[in-house]
Amino acid sequence: MIFSKPINDLDIDDIRIFCEKGIKEGFTLDYKEDFPNSLEKTICAFANTFGGVILIGVEGDQENKPIIPIKGIDFQEGLYERVINIILDNIYPPLFPEIEIVRFQDNGNDKAVVVIRIPQSDMTPHLINNKKNVYIRTDNRNKPEDEVATIDQIEWLYNKRKKSEELKQTLYDNAVKRVKDIYNTPQVVGWVEERNPT
Repeated sequence: MIFSKPINDLDIDDIRIFCEKGIKEGFTLDYKEDFPNSLEKTICAFANTFGGVILIGVEGDQENKPIIPIKGIDFQEGLYERVINIILDNIYPPLFPEIEIVRFQDNGNDKAVVVIRIPQSDMTPHLINNKKNVYIRTDNRNKPEDEVATIDQIEWLYNKRKKSEELKQTLYDNAVKRVKDIYNTPQVVGWVEERNPT
């Protein structure tokens, strides 16, 4: 649900139901009690690897499972813009994940969970720290986004990007060919002649 439901339709019940399953952080999931000092690192690592979801306002326990009940963070205007600014100020090339601010009430207090859904990027590698570091997501349970990519891993990211660009070009070429084939069939040519007699 967190991964597949349209992000604008998510509500706090969806997040609670998901968290009650006790799914650990991993390659594609990260819990943050509050905005971390280096959110860009996690976003960049997800984009460079397999994509993923970050839930800000959901605390993880020692086993990296979500703690219930969800505390959230204090809701304030500008949370969405805060995420966008972190990305634009720190990640190159920039990327644009799906972001939803899920508001809820907790004992009369206005709270929120920030859901950031990052797709696997076809523009890897994304860099941070003034274009110096490339981070990837690993299965390290303590700091899974703290691995700076090696030369081999950066080469893998470039190859992944190249394959993505080749696939896009193939899809485009096939679409153009189909349109030409359809347009040049006798049935279509006859229809065009009937509509536009000379």
